[in-house]
Amino acid sequence: MTTRNFRVNNGIEIGDVTIDASTNKITGLATSAPSGDGDVVTKAYSDSGTQTMTNKTLTSPIINSPTLNGTITATQITVNDVVSNGSNADITLDAAGTGDINLTAGADVNVPANIGVTFGNDGEKIEGDGTDLTIASSNLLNLTATTDVAIPANVGLLFGTGEKIEGDNTDLTVTSGAKINLTATSDVHIPQNVGLVFDANGTEKIESNDTDLTINSGADINLTATADVNIPADVGITFGNDGEKIEGDGTDLTISGNNINLTATADVKVPVNVGVMFGTHEKIESDDTDLTISVGANGDINIPADIGLKFGDDGEGIEGDGTDLTVSSGAKINLTATSDVHIPKNVGIVFDDNASEKIESNDTDLTINSGADINLTATADVNIPSAVGVTFGNDGEKIEGDGTDLTISSSNLLNLSATTDIVIPTNVGLHFTDANEKIESNGTDLTINSGADINLTATADVNIPADVGITFGDDGEKIEGNGTNLTISSSGNCTINATGETIITNNMRVSGDFTVDGTTTTINTTTLSIEDAVIEVNRNVSSASGMPTVSGLQVNRGEGSTATEMPLLWAWDEAFADDGTTTHGNAGGAFTAFRRPEGATAGPSGTADLVDIRANVVHAVATSAQYADVAERFEADAPMLAGAVVEVGGDAEITETTSDLSENVFGVISDNPAYAMNAAAGDDATHPYVAMTGRTPVRTIGAVTKGQRLVSSNTKGCARAVATGESISPFNVIGRALESNTDTGIKLVNCAVRTNN
Repeated sequence: MTTRNFRVNNGIEIGDVTIDASTNKITGLATSAPSGDGDVVTKAYSDSGTQTMTNKTLTSPIINSPTLNGTITATQITVNDVVSNGSNADITLDAAGTGDINLTAGADVNVPANIGVTFGNDGEKIEGDGTDLTIASSNLLNLTATTDVAIPANVGLLFGTGEKIEGDNTDLTVTSGAKINLTATSDVHIPQNVGLVFDANGTEKIESNDTDLTINSGADINLTATADVNIPADVGITFGNDGEKIEGDGTDLTISGNNINLTATADVKVPVNVGVMFGTHEKIESDDTDLTISVGANGDINIPADIGLKFGDDGEGIEGDGTDLTVSSGAKINLTATSDVHIPKNVGIVFDDNASEKIESNDTDLTINSGADINLTATADVNIPSAVGVTFGNDGEKIEGDGTDLTISSSNLLNLSATTDIVIPTNVGLHFTDANEKIESNGTDLTINSGADINLTATADVNIPADVGITFGDDGEKIEGNGTNLTISSSGNCTINATGETIITNNMRVSGDFTVDGTTTTINTTTLSIEDAVIEVNRNVSSASGMPTVSGLQVNRGEGSTATEMPLLWAWDEAFADDGTTTHGNAGGAFTAFRRPEGATAGPSGTADLVDIRANVVHAVATSAQYADVAERFEADAPMLAGAVVEVGGDAEITETTSDLSENVFGVISDNPAYAMNAAAGDDATHPYVAMTGRTPVRTIGAVTKGQRLVSSNTKGCARAVATGESISPFNVIGRALESNTDTGIKLVNCAVRTNN
């Protein structure tokens, strides 16, 4: 069957329904609601009455003040544009009755940027700017949810600028630029075994195990409150274990423990007329004036031995050891009483460890003992009754006044000490025994009278003003200083007698002859300058037989026992005598440079005690030496042993020989030359002495017979003896052996050296 559209120009009339082609209207339709599928709803659209639309699509509808009953879902109505009363009017969605308005969408419900959703009035608003979402409220912002309000990890809630709550999926961090104020109308619950930590390493923590609350701290726990910290009755604070506890029952506060140590940096205040009770009868209480300590009838206040009362810190305390009571103080001990402080007779106050400083009374006399000074300080007079004195030791030493005269009595010395002047009125003097011994001033002159000696004893200077002197007899004998110079004048001899040293600490000039009669004259100066042409020693020796063994100059070098510490002498050695064969020998002594131990009086005991004498040029009639060769320092290419045979060559001036019958032999290394030439060229390691003539030991290999000539060998630095009949040149000869030696190895052989250079 083919379906086609058909055109009706004049209309169609079917039953009561008429379709008019000229007016484009349908008439005769039923006005009641359709009874089933296929029924026509109405014959014309009208706003009168209640209209019901089912499965209808509205294109660009205009809805004015609609009333919606039930639920409209996205599958039932599609709205492209909703306009009410013009472009700037409000759209109001009002649910009929008290039912909810439920909005369900399969995708986002988009509200434009900077356009918000307001609640009530503009004070409550949700708005986004395309980046941030802002929820504003003029009053409370109440968030209600039946499950978690999930915020992503590392995304927080900001409060102002510096206040933030944020979680990293493990820890929750609450950040505040100032205080964090937590306000709740009921308990703030923290799970058991989960605590509040107040530091980075968890040492400061508050935690509960559902039974006990634990507060941990690596240091102090400081509790600050502006009102009472209330702990329930019969609930206490324990310290350590239950042995130490503070607990109140609503009436009484109980502190339990072993020792209770109370430390405070200020007063521990107890209210007026409220005391501290010990047991039932023992009490300490103050009425804001007096402090009362009460005990039971005939009851002691017992503090255990070696347990004390501490005041402030451990520097102030009262403690007994069962025998002695000790009151300790790091400063003063202040004792205040409104009546007498009674101490039993024969019981004293001791001021040192050995009881040498003590105040004690025997019910008659008061005794003050001291191992040293007794210092009395007062701001007014210390009054002693008339005819009652102060005695010292026994009644032999006493100070007493009778209301007129003051008498100071002493059976021995009377010592007077003062830190300022002792003022005695003019023309009133000090009498000693009688008027013959008197010191008195008339306001101008001080007169000291004595019938015998006047003895002056002082432990420091007796100062006399400048240009004021001490005269003896008349002005002819006088000692006076002008502040710079001291002048002692005498019209005759000036004699100084002393049992000890007379010490002059500065320069001393003697215009006349200076004679010292004594055993030793010591001059401790850096340089001794003598203008005399001749220094005479042994002045009183009248003959050679009276001469001491040694006379001369001694230089101390530390006065020790080693060779470098012994004193050195340049002196005449009276005991020196040669064997009588020396041409210029002197059996009567000789000038000698030597060392000897401190305190010794003899000359040198051997050649080892003799020391060098150094000079530029020595002019003498004749000289002699202990040793027998003439040597000079030469630069060597290596260190050499004494007796080594050398020749000119090598990297320096000389080197040891290495060839047999060398004609370049130059000499032999000497360690004790008689005449040492070029001594300043170096030392024995770099510039050894080379003996070119004289007697010296020579390093020799092979047997040697006295008188044989020595030449160089193939052994480095060693000579050998020339065999009988061997042909040699004079330039090969080192010298001649002065002794025989059958040792075929290397050894030292005394030789007369004389090379042909």
